[in-house]
Parts: sequence; C-alpha cells; structure tokens
Amino acid sequence: MQVYDTPPPGHMMSVGPEDTNTGSNAGMWGSLENARGAYIVFSWGDTNGGTTVVTLDQAQDSAGTGSKTLGFDRYYQGGQRLDFTGRSATNFTVAETVTGTSSGNTARVAEVSSDFLVITPITNGTTWTDGETLTGGTSGATAAADGTGRDEDIWVEREASSDTFTTIAVTWTKYCIPVNETMLDQDADFNHFQLDLAQTGSGSALGSAHYWFYGESIRKYPGISHMGTQKMV
Repeated sequence: MQVYDTPPPGHMMSVGPEDTNTGSNAGMWGSLENARGAYIVFSWGDTNGGTTVVTLDQAQDSAGTGSKTLGFDRYYQGGQRLDFTGRSATNFTVAETVTGTSSGNTARVAEVSSDFLVITPITNGTTWTDGETLTGGTSGATAAADGTGRDEDIWVEREASSDTFTTIAVTWTKYCIPVNETMLDQDADFNHFQLDLAQTGSGSALGSAHYWFYGESIRKYPGISHMGTQKMV
C-alpha cells in the first residue's frame, strides 16, 4: 500500500478560472480567524488581452460586513532570469527597461549580474530571441541574449502605490500579495480579506486566484475552513 502526504492545509480558490474581461471580479472572502496570514496568488494563462487594477478589501465576516479598503505597500511579480554575453563597457542598471531588438520584449531590470539579469516582463512576452541585442533604456548598455530566458518561477518584490497596482498585458504571468492579521483593523473586529480584480482593460483574459493560509491555530484532518458558508460560483 502506498502512503501519501495529505494536501497542504489552508487553501481556497478565490477567483475563476474565468475571463476577467467580462466584468469586475471580487474574490471570495478569506478568514484569518484561525490563521496568522495568507498569500494571495493570482495569474493569467495563455490569454491576457489587457491590464487589470488590483485592490484588497477587509471585512468583519464572510458576508462582507463593514467592507473597506485593506492597505498594502508591496507585492511580488513573477520574474525570470535572462542570460547574456558580450556586454558593452557600460553596465545595465536596476529599474531601467531593457528591450530585445528581435523579440520586441520589454522588461524591468530587478537585479544585475556579470552575465545575467533578473527581470519582470512589461510588454509582449517572456520568450526572448537567442542572440538578439538587449538594450538598456537608461544606461544605454547592450549585450546579446544567451538563450530565451529561464527560471520563470522566481518572485521579484515590487512596491504598491496607494494600496493598488496594475497588472501587465502579458500571458503566463503571476502575482502574489502577502497579507497578515496585523494589516487588518483588529480593534474593530475585522478578520476577513478579499482580492478585488477590476475588469481587464481590453480583450479576453483568462485568470484565476487562490489564497494559501499559514500559521493556523488549529491543526487537524480534515483541515479547518477559511471559507465558511460561501459558495464558489
């Protein structure tokens, strides 16, 4: 008889998978009554025709009682490593935009090494053309791409401005927002949170979102629910 680990506790679907261009997409309410925090993870697949404004809400229960904005100042965007060779004497710089001459891809530079960049996509895609010229928009640095990009499972920390940010119109992209109990208005008994995805700007966009909870105060099998009486529709 084979022995398997049980699925990790504290997971719930929040949105989709669905076309986020058909309207605004308010996610399910997640409860932190029995957990210290959660990671909100959402992504788009092979169809993503536009950008989406992202915000968070908090409430006193799963019915959304007293719903108001949940503030946050950072999030994570899926990035990748882009190897290069033959760099110019001038080096690339963090936060500049790098462009590929053949692929037409643009990306934001998060980290600079001697032979690779850690980047987050901005436009067009994540598959670069091997050997194409990469040009830094601010530094003017150039190099030849060594491969088509790799390590697309890495996370790059980003800053959120005024409790919101806007996603990019690039397929196969992902985001993560960490939330914890100290971010909620605990003095007023707020212990639920919600992801809000505005209607995607243009074109079909197939997206989904999940909550992964941690620091649960009750450990048992089957695991406790953070969803309550809500229904996935």
